[in-house]
Amino acid sequence: MAERLCAKCSAPHRVYLHASNYSNFWFVQFLEEDLRTSFCGNLTYSTLDEIRELLRRLKVTVDQGEAFEEGIRRWSIGTCFVTLTTRQYVTLKTQFPRKGT
Repeated sequence: MAERLCAKCSAPHRVYLHASNYSNFWFVQFLEEDLRTSFCGNLTYSTLDEIRELLRRLKVTVDQGEAFEEGIRRWSIGTCFVTLTTRQYVTLKTQFPRKGT
């Protein structure tokens, strides 16, 4: 029997993606909509193109994508809100848990 989720749990999750460049890698952090609470561990990527692919797979809006790219051009920091499905949210939370939890 498949697990059923309540209406609140099956709703999309709006989260904030923050990507920063450090000399030889990109550091990505996901925060809850309150911009204070990290809900999963931090991820690292070798190239900016890997993060762009992540944004494409997360179906970031054109406006959000442009704002992300503008931040990259100006400060080497890209940020945007993304909407995750419950499955994506749970996967990030369980496969990349925060340290100390």
